[in-house]
Amino acid sequence: DSAMQVVQITSLINANTISPTTPISGEICSGQVPIVIGGTVPTGGVGSYTYQWQENVNCDISPTGTWTNITVGGTLQNYTLMSPLSATRCFRRIAYDAGDCSSISNIAQVQVYPVISNNIIAASQQICNNTAPALLTGTQAFGGSGTPTYQWEESADGINFTLLSGATGQDYQPG
Repeated sequence: DSAMQVVQITSLINANTISPTTPISGEICSGQVPIVIGGTVPTGGVGSYTYQWQENVNCDISPTGTWTNITVGGTLQNYTLMSPLSATRCFRRIAYDAGDCSSISNIAQVQVYPVISNNIIAASQQICNNTAPALLTGTQAFGGSGTPTYQWEESADGINFTLLSGATGQDYQPG
């Protein structure tokens, strides 16, 4: 009498994909939160799925180094990061089925741009009625995601501001 061995073949886990949903572009300014990375519900495998999100802090160009398990909120289908980031990070998700199968998702990068700084305008002026103010000069701003753009605003009370139409240069000449 020969013993019979049964080998059960489980289908692979498929469709384990992730992408940033807030912000949709995957680009943020330093300190911005929340960041949400959404993940699809996988297909295949056996039974229900559990998840483990991981992050990699060494991914400015492509992920190298160590992937670290995310402990707070890192076992849900979607991952929401509530702590601000100051540098670019990469994220991925491992999906596990009820059997012995797992699947590593694609990599989602959250590009973090430096805070805009050096956005300074010239000092206040005192002028007589019906006299044109001197040119308001602004310094070249740094940071962000490229060449800065400007929009001047005005306020009579220092609290409520309105946009000045066409005032989009680094300097502004009031009328």
